[in-house]
Amino acid sequence: MYRVAQIVLALLLILGTGLVHGMWTNRWRVAHELEAAAARLEQVPENIGAWTASPEPLDAGSLARAGAIGSWSRTYRCPGSGAVFTVILLCGRAGKMSVHRPEDCYRAAGYDVITPIQRLTLSLPDSSAPQLRTALFSKAGPAGPSTLRIFWTWYTGSDWQAPDSPRVTFAHLPALYKLYVIRALARPEERLDTRPDLAFLEQLLPELDRALSVAETKPAASVVSPLTIEPR
Repeated sequence: MYRVAQIVLALLLILGTGLVHGMWTNRWRVAHELEAAAARLEQVPENIGAWTASPEPLDAGSLARAGAIGSWSRTYRCPGSGAVFTVILLCGRAGKMSVHRPEDCYRAAGYDVITPIQRLTLSLPDSSAPQLRTALFSKAGPAGPSTLRIFWTWYTGSDWQAPDSPRVTFAHLPALYKLYVIRALARPEERLDTRPDLAFLEQLLPELDRALSVAETKPAASVVSPLTIEPR
């Protein structure tokens, strides 16, 4: 009888551990919330202000490795300045979206991080303060080096965050968005606080916020914002 009781207790401990892990990883409730989050990608507007968009195909294998169950990618051009940005927005489980950051995946593609990674905080007219990470990435080529300015951040359904430990910060979420904004630079020495980077981000982030938010529709906002830059 004592041995039977030990076996039952061991089974209860195993089941309890599995239940706690399932709750921690959102295993029991994540499916429908993931589907709803991915569906909101269809609400992202094509054109933003003067910026016009064209589709940017993504590699299916790369998306699968990233754990994305939904994706949205566009190339934006500004007729006046000629600036071009590639915007990649992924949606998936928080654990998958928290890893495979640019400093990892772009290194695997042959790029080096040539500047310190900085965290930016924008102060927008709608009182929001989105956070992003940014750095310059460079890769040697036959025609000379290719230099990219990459911004990245995560969207929780209510705000944009760029924490030091995204996997820990977002572990409780059933779904998470990850955003990349990429621009090829003609001059690597170009300052971060010059246009068109901030002008584009100030228009892009509120539009994405309105499309992806789980709350009620938010009012539109414009006007240029101050910028806070801090080291990684």
